[in-house]
Amino acid sequence: MSKKKEDLGAITDLLYEWCVEYGEPYIDVWVHHEQGCNLVNGFLDRESPDYDKIRIYKKYETPAAGTAGESR
Repeated sequence: MSKKKEDLGAITDLLYEWCVEYGEPYIDVWVHHEQGCNLVNGFLDRESPDYDKIRIYKKYETPAAGTAGESR
């Protein structure tokens, strides 16, 4: 198995464990890193009572060195 696949598997395991711990049926997360877009969006099941309280939307900036950092 490639390191890339192993790393993605570890991230998936963490998200699954988070859903189990907090009793959420699922969480949707997408990351768009293309053509300077650099967006991350995460949200819960729309039926969850916490849907409006727990949503993640971040835009990252890529400095000249190439390491992404969260924009403020």
